[in-house]
Amino acid sequence: MGRITTAGALGLAVVHQISQPLATIATYTHASRRLLQSGSADRDLVVESMAKAEAEVQRAGLIIERMREFTARGKKSVTAVNLGALAREIAEALGDDARRAGVRLRVAAPPVPSVTADRIQIEQVLVNLVRNAIEAGAALPTGKATVRIMLASRGEEVEVAVEDQGPGIPPEAAASLFEPFETSKANGMGLGLWLSRELVEGNGGRLWYDPGRKGGARFVFRLPRRGQDVL
Repeated sequence: MGRITTAGALGLAVVHQISQPLATIATYTHASRRLLQSGSADRDLVVESMAKAEAEVQRAGLIIERMREFTARGKKSVTAVNLGALAREIAEALGDDARRAGVRLRVAAPPVPSVTADRIQIEQVLVNLVRNAIEAGAALPTGKATVRIMLASRGEEVEVAVEDQGPGIPPEAAASLFEPFETSKANGMGLGLWLSRELVEGNGGRLWYDPGRKGGARFVFRLPRRGQDVL
């Protein structure tokens, strides 16, 4: 976050982070409206859809608050975080996005130690990585792409890897993946990976791209297990 030096850049960062929950809110509210207009709406389905939209509104508010506190004072709300539970929650929350893209979403989360981190910040990192993977998988024929979220214990750290089966990342682009405002997306702002790395490092961890995998892309981050020092 120390590299955000202008109000304009900070504004773009906030827009990037909340655009994702806003898009999900729009999807759920649209679905609810269509169900109600049909005249034969399943009440439980409408309630479920609106509850998901409400949860995304609350998440957007928390993201803004955390970013405001972190950029203003470097403040984090550090707690014990169960990354396995978090990965499953995100997979469920993004399940509709994956299905619309024709992508299978899988979680391999064996029991691992809790980590010490700001849950909202790490949640946003994982959402960024999984959304990127879903978008990459959408380039393949429907039903042929799988996104995997995998957890493992690595000594004093816990590792989370997100893999996709998309077109992969050209070697010439890999060197600048984490640079701000660098993007290959037509409508991208080039802040997702950079901001994700900043948030992981702000919680005492590391985030990197694994270029050794053939086909698709693999991003990995590690965080100190609970009880370890957090910078």
